[in-house]
Amino acid sequence: MARALNAQLGRGGALWDGGSYDNVEVHGYDATIAQWVYVAGQAVAAGLVERPEDWPGLTWLPEDIGTTKRVKRPDHAFFGTTSKRDLTENPWVDLRAEVSAEELRKRRVENDRKRGRTRKRREQLAKERDRRDERASEPELVSTSTLPEWVEYEIPAPAGLQKMHIKDARAILRQALDEYVAAIHEERARRGLSVLGVARVLEQSPYEAAGDSWPGFGRNPRIACTGMPKAVRLALYDELVQWRLDHRHGVEELLKGSAWRARFPRGAYGRAKELRRILAARAQPPPLTA
Repeated sequence: MARALNAQLGRGGALWDGGSYDNVEVHGYDATIAQWVYVAGQAVAAGLVERPEDWPGLTWLPEDIGTTKRVKRPDHAFFGTTSKRDLTENPWVDLRAEVSAEELRKRRVENDRKRGRTRKRREQLAKERDRRDERASEPELVSTSTLPEWVEYEIPAPAGLQKMHIKDARAILRQALDEYVAAIHEERARRGLSVLGVARVLEQSPYEAAGDSWPGFGRNPRIACTGMPKAVRLALYDELVQWRLDHRHGVEELLKGSAWRARFPRGAYGRAKELRRILAARAQPPPLTA
């Protein structure tokens, strides 16, 4: 998703806030509700809006459970072949057009100074941004996929609530979300923190920090299983440890040259394919030079 949005916006580097990468297994009723509420209330927890309902972007609320959404395929779907189209036909708003190139450059320099970047680093970033802006001004690639223009899908209830009546599931999620939001407001009020607000959220430029940082990949715990028996939690962690051992064994066999013995666990086939491609490229003899 980050790569697709960066290509659509003509920018590069990290798209999400540093440390926002989330890779965690969810098991059990309590952990499922907690994770669902965390996602639904994230915009409030980040101090961006007062209520989850105020968020101007994509969001799923308890009342959306069991409903059907109809979504239009984006122009930059990145499926199938592509063709060039003039930038004047681009339906997406280019935020850089709001200010002159010189003004945008000044804002970036001032932002770099506030972050304490050295002069050498500021000059390096300026060159990288100029190259990125030049690439963004070239004719863009547009999907010519034959996939349907519209897709309809039903939002299911989270695991553990799927056997309930839809009204009961919505009520449970609404109560949990309201309690979560109330706790956030109480904590922010205690610390004297304000909310950014929808208007200022929409004023944020996706080009402001392009290429300046890289997302973190740390996550602890790796498995969310709140409220489950200790024996079940230990079994889940044992499965994770065994998965990593199987993955390591597959890599070791590939490095030994025993591709036929390399067996990767479920969920790592894409990684195994990439490793085989890299090793095959390394095994090629170097090109002859004159």
